[in-house]
Amino acid sequence: KGDVNGDGLIEVLDLMIVKDVLAGKTTLEGAYLKAAIMVGETKVNNKTYLAIKNHMLNIETVAQR
Repeated sequence: KGDVNGDGLIEVLDLMIVKDVLAGKTTLEGAYLKAAIMVGETKVNNKTYLAIKNHMLNIETVAQR
């Protein structure tokens, strides 16, 4: 979870992609969409954005699966 661009890391590019998805500027499909949907959620939403942001700030950990 959280590695939206598939490079093996959760970083600022993932956050920017989620921001663009939330703004309707882009869409995600397949494994990228699955990576963007946080546990307990059914779609990409603000919780996705906050989870990735908090992971980058070492406030919480997003377990990559």
